[in-house]
Amino acid sequence: MAAVEKPRVGPRAESATIRSSTKYSKVPKKAPHGGGHKFLWKDKTNDGTTYLDAVDPGDPVYSSGNEEDVVLVSGSGTANGTKFQSKPVLGPKYTLAEFKRRLSAVLDELFTSSEVDEAILAISELECSEFAFEIVKKGVSKALDRRAHERELCSKLFSASVPKLMTTRDVTKGFERLFESLDDLVLDAPLAPSIVGDFLVRCVVDEALPPAVLCDRVFAALGGAVVGRARRILSREHAGAKLERIWGPADGRDAAELKLVIDQILGEFLVANDVSEAVKCVRELEAPNFGHEVVKRAVKVALAKPKSIRDNISNLIKALAHDDKTSPCLTPIQAQLGFKRLTDDLPDLTLDVPNAKAILDDFELKAKEDGVLL
Repeated sequence: MAAVEKPRVGPRAESATIRSSTKYSKVPKKAPHGGGHKFLWKDKTNDGTTYLDAVDPGDPVYSSGNEEDVVLVSGSGTANGTKFQSKPVLGPKYTLAEFKRRLSAVLDELFTSSEVDEAILAISELECSEFAFEIVKKGVSKALDRRAHERELCSKLFSASVPKLMTTRDVTKGFERLFESLDDLVLDAPLAPSIVGDFLVRCVVDEALPPAVLCDRVFAALGGAVVGRARRILSREHAGAKLERIWGPADGRDAAELKLVIDQILGEFLVANDVSEAVKCVRELEAPNFGHEVVKRAVKVALAKPKSIRDNISNLIKALAHDDKTSPCLTPIQAQLGFKRLTDDLPDLTLDVPNAKAILDDFELKAKEDGVLL
């Protein structure tokens, strides 16, 4: 049958025609299983799965597959000779995992260089204030198996970071995270509870953490014995002045302070005559190259004392030289240097103790018999 053109009603009737042979297929209002066809894909080739990478470089979603990791930043600049104005990025600059990795590198550099200000600058450039509590958690965790010097650097970092990098709430949250992971930390560092407690005490003394936090019920419940011990230590008389040096004399102080600590150790030894405790205190100095000073000051303080006290000092020197075969507190070289310094100072020592030379000879003879001097 031939097609018959029918006129179209309306203003465009002259330019538009409809062929009567055109067939129309009606779609049922409802599918056999209900729901109709309202949300059917019009493009039957697109089933809603992830699209393939575009192969046309002109396509907006084209990807060459060679792109490197990209970090979104805010501000403006120039890339490949083209100026751009970027939109501000909300939230932290890095993910938590990436921030931890970069923070760990900053702490390692701090332990090497001892530059606290540089560490603060490096952390501030990470622009992740939301993760500031990780400074405390990561710093304490890395310092658990390190020396007193590194722990002192961490304490200084925490103190200097408030309020530049952290709020007191961030410090509190950092310790809460440490309390939660304390069982795991003990596996690698058996002294972790006491060390974490010392860090907590030091933060209070340095005013990085208000003392009222220790009385908070939630904080105390999480910390348990660690918080209880910290409260007892801080309640002692004149605790503030003593706890500023909670990490001991090996925290990086100068030689003058080390000499003062040695005098204190020797003074306590003369009263208690506890050789093992004195050896422990000397070892905690972590200053093996300072052994000559121990010998010099020990013999010097005993010159004017009775023979029984001089014998005790000789026993102490012997114990220092034989406390550990692999790493003794006092090596033969350090002992020899100490006695040499005493010989050099003999003219001055004789002014106070006329028979100083004879006493010094007795000390050297005993040291050779005990294997202290070779």
